[in-house]
Amino acid sequence: MEKSWKTFSSSLRPDLDLTVSVCSVSVQRPVNDEKSPVGPWLLALFVFVVCGSAIFQIIQSIRQGM
Repeated sequence: MEKSWKTFSSSLRPDLDLTVSVCSVSVQRPVNDEKSPVGPWLLALFVFVVCGSAIFQIIQSIRQGM
């Protein structure tokens, strides 16, 4: 049994409407200028770990090069 074009296009329409309605939804986060997403202690710990590991790697590569 073949479906006619009208039946075929009407069967696709709900999917098309769903896609359009999902894509058109915009989510906006409230703007809080006073509060940052991470605390200062967590940021300091992250910078310490990243910089410390970079310095450790530089020292290790210098020792292996000698």
